[in-house]
Amino acid sequence: MVLPLSDLLKRITIDADRMHGRPCIRGLRITVADILGLMSAGQSRETILQEYPYLEDADIDAVLAFAARQADHPIIAAEQVLLFLVDAQFPPSLAKALRQAGCEAVHVIDLGLQVAYL
Repeated sequence: MVLPLSDLLKRITIDADRMHGRPCIRGLRITVADILGLMSAGQSRETILQEYPYLEDADIDAVLAFAARQADHPIIAAEQVLLFLVDAQFPPSLAKALRQAGCEAVHVIDLGLQVAYL
């Protein structure tokens, strides 16, 4: 019997006190990632159910449904930028060296300031 998607997803539980908050199956100490890892390594559904007799066929359906929903989220690519503001106690050459190393850096003198206040 195939369960509705909403019923399948209820089988996946997330509890900060269990498995460090990773999605688990019915509160058990087996994670969605554990089952996905077994399946991606070539384990069949039948073998997994034999090796983990406390799992049910619907649990594997729930894992796959949960993974499919997680993979369907749009991803917004953002470039992470770290800007160094070099204080007056350091020479302007430090900002230049950071820029040459590929970082974004500016010295307070370049901004017309005497001291960097944050």
